[in-house]
Amino acid sequence: MTTTTKPATTQLADILELAADHIERVGLHRGYQYDFEQYEQGTALRDCPVCTLGAINFAVCGSPMLDGSGHDTLAHAVALVDSAAAALARHIGITPTPRSVLRWSDDPERTQDDVVQAFRETATNLRAEAAA
Repeated sequence: MTTTTKPATTQLADILELAADHIERVGLHRGYQYDFEQYEQGTALRDCPVCTLGAINFAVCGSPMLDGSGHDTLAHAVALVDSAAAALARHIGITPTPRSVLRWSDDPERTQDDVVQAFRETATNLRAEAAA
């Protein structure tokens, strides 16, 4: 049996800041973790626009695909992604699951700026919580 410890609040804040930076760099994508068409046309995966969860995956693993890269186990990477997505969901007032975050960011009226702002506000709140 494998156990995974709960990520530190500041670690989640760091992940969300990196995710915001990544979306600002590559753009927001809807409908899948990354823009598969751009990838098929030769754009490097790290440079394809990403959805909210793809950005969190990138911040954790260096790829919009959750593959566990850079972690002892895939379970550790999944725990980080799930915890960061849940923190974001709580901040924006939706059910704290990764899928609810996807639905939120896929809303056609949701802008890239909205998503980046939500990431950064959540990170700021997590840092304040950790400092309290």
